[in-house]
Amino acid sequence: MLNAFYKELVECVNPLGIDEVHYNFVEKQIDTKSAKTYITYFRVSKKPDYEIGICVSTIQVSVFNQKLETACKVRDDVSSHFNDMVKIIDDTEICGVSIISELEKYDNEDNLHQAITTIKFLTK
Repeated sequence: MLNAFYKELVECVNPLGIDEVHYNFVEKQIDTKSAKTYITYFRVSKKPDYEIGICVSTIQVSVFNQKLETACKVRDDVSSHFNDMVKIIDDTEICGVSIISELEKYDNEDNLHQAITTIKFLTK
């Protein structure tokens, strides 16, 4: 599921000029003086149901930028791209997607705004 999600996320954000996409956390120091946009994502939970052959995965996506408007715009684009998706990516069949929460916060230490969306996937 994570490989399929990464491929779809990169496809979604490439036209937006996103500088970097990272799994789980940014391994190197973010240059907060630049206007770059960074995305991190991680799986919050995974609940397989082996009897009926489906899995529910919840993935959180965070968009970081110095400007709140930019972070929220990219977050909204990602959310609308994935909302109600039904698609097969590699060997993962995405049967349904819903956006379960969106929020924003500001990190004083890094001087970056963070726009977060939490996405729930139903896969086979």
